[in-house]
Amino acid sequence: MMIKMLEDLALSTRARKDLAQIAKLPIEDVMEKAFPQVDEDAPLSLISSLLQVYSAVLVSKKGAAVGIITKADLLRIL
Repeated sequence: MMIKMLEDLALSTRARKDLAQIAKLPIEDVMEKAFPQVDEDAPLSLISSLLQVYSAVLVSKKGAAVGIITKADLLRIL
């Protein structure tokens, strides 16, 4: 039990150091590409194929983003 606590503490300390270094990076070095955007009437087959490449798809209505769909959302409706 004590060894596990020490391991967790070491990981926590390392994570804080890593985050401190990451915080110094320009945002361009950290951000991902923009998510693709589809109209709210887009077929699920299109969204499903986009989710094979991207981690999320933005849903828009009249050009404004109104929602986001992830793989977890698709799995939930199965």
